[in-house]
Amino acid sequence: MGHARSDQAFTIVIETKTLDDTIHGFMRVRSMLKFRAWNTSPQCAITIPFTGKRVRE
Repeated sequence: MGHARSDQAFTIVIETKTLDDTIHGFMRVRSMLKFRAWNTSPQCAITIPFTGKRVRE
């Protein structure tokens, strides 16, 4: 079957930012296994929404 290689990709998107420093967006995580003997690669993806606030030091 050959050796598997795994590729991961992370994307962070900030959709809106308000005047009080609140941000809204999402993080997308994708993982793909690659086998030399397969024509297709199994893939897994998830999108996680978030809301946050800017922290000032």
